[in-house]
Amino acid sequence: MTSLNIHQVVESGELTMTSLEVSEVTKVRHPDVLRKIRELSGKGIIRSFEQIAQKHDSTKKGGRPMKLCRLNKTESINLVANLCPEFTARIVDRWIELEQKEAGLSPYSQLQNLALQIKVSEQIGKIGSGLMHKRKEDKKLLKAVEKQLAAHCQLIIKFNFCIE
Repeated sequence: MTSLNIHQVVESGELTMTSLEVSEVTKVRHPDVLRKIRELSGKGIIRSFEQIAQKHDSTKKGGRPMKLCRLNKTESINLVANLCPEFTARIVDRWIELEQKEAGLSPYSQLQNLALQIKVSEQIGKIGSGLMHKRKEDKKLLKAVEKQLAAHCQLIIKFNFCIE
């Protein structure tokens, strides 16, 4: 892994990921990632990315600026889906991690949120179950009322028939 601050919020407030991070997550050489970005851009699959140069402290590059592309969430997922579909889940997981970090959620907070979601789901299930039980009772009541109404209608018909 590099010591770059790979993800960042750009001026628009949008969270981004660099081509180098995509390379690291997918284990695909960075030049191949850049080539794929250009190819997909030419096809209109990737519509917006920003080219940037950033210092790299690797001895391979000798500290020279490295060309990177900054991609938003949609563009990075499109890139990985086309680059190596088997890594799409990894990049989605990485975005979830970045978004949670940006939101300031600790792993404990994430567990608390998950527990709350489970409780809410259980309560919704109980409400749904209660509503189904109520619906069954209402159907029984409706049938009883229909029987009484039918009996009254027959009495009225008989009564009218007798009067005539």
